[in-house]
Amino acid sequence: MKEKHIEVPAQGSKQDAVLWEEPSGKIYNVHNDSDWSYIRSYKPVLKCPVKLCGVKLVAVDRQGTRHLRNAAGSTDCRHFTARPPDHSTRGGGPMSDEHRWYQQEIAKQVSRRPHMRAIVEDYESNADVLIFNHATNRSLAIEVQRWDTNIHKRTEHRLSLGHEVLWLITDSAHLSPEMLHQVYLGRGAFIRVRSFDKPYVALEPWEPAAPRRVPVMEVAGTIARLDESSGNLRGTQLPLMRVIDEILDGKRNWIFPGSEVFKNSSGAGRTGGAWVRNIDYTNALIRASGLDIQPLLPETSYYGRRSAPIVRPLSFQELEAGDDRI
Repeated sequence: MKEKHIEVPAQGSKQDAVLWEEPSGKIYNVHNDSDWSYIRSYKPVLKCPVKLCGVKLVAVDRQGTRHLRNAAGSTDCRHFTARPPDHSTRGGGPMSDEHRWYQQEIAKQVSRRPHMRAIVEDYESNADVLIFNHATNRSLAIEVQRWDTNIHKRTEHRLSLGHEVLWLITDSAHLSPEMLHQVYLGRGAFIRVRSFDKPYVALEPWEPAAPRRVPVMEVAGTIARLDESSGNLRGTQLPLMRVIDEILDGKRNWIFPGSEVFKNSSGAGRTGGAWVRNIDYTNALIRASGLDIQPLLPETSYYGRRSAPIVRPLSFQELEAGDDRI
């Protein structure tokens, strides 16, 4: 009799792997039934998803509990390691297909940048995805969230390790009013997936019957830009990877701009925090001061969906060929 699958990761176990012959290819997850069926049927040689890591992995199914273990002779690594159940910063409910898709898509897009590296389910920081920029020596812990949790406590843990933190709240999130308040105070943003051909329609690429389109992860809610006409900071929507690049380049930071320069569309002041480019914040303060000072870089408002040119997305053929433009 076939054992029922139980999605309870054992402490220190691994759930993600890539094919040894395709280290930059698809990430296989043991809790995805189609991935698991392929692994068990064809028994391919698997390895840790981190490009520079040579640890080989073997699939194990013990009484319905799936995981990957190190192959004989392989040195253990902590990449893509399951979070311990009693970890002090664990929280947020069970992992959904949506949650897992965001983890893997972010890691895949980061892998196309030669100066950056991503670790999914990092053991020490307990982050969903931990991203390193080797050119700037900066790191960013990303947490995909759908349930109430203690954002302050979990953020402080990652900050203590030297990582910047970005919380991504999904469309399917079930958050209390208090949790939503924490999002606007604690390095949060709201994420959804769209496509270039239908920019205002939310996609669900993690669903089996989802249409085949090139996905664009976009963040909003706390993402700010300089509005050239008013001189104020306004909320906007930006591709997630652009925001990640700017954070790791040190060009965009989490700050509380103040209601004098941070406005909503009606002109009322906003008091929460925001992810703001440093140059935009400086120029907004210059405009608000009334002093006769020239903006540092007048062209910095020319980004964001409202003003920046939209670059043609890669076709699936180009993606499969390994084009690294994004």
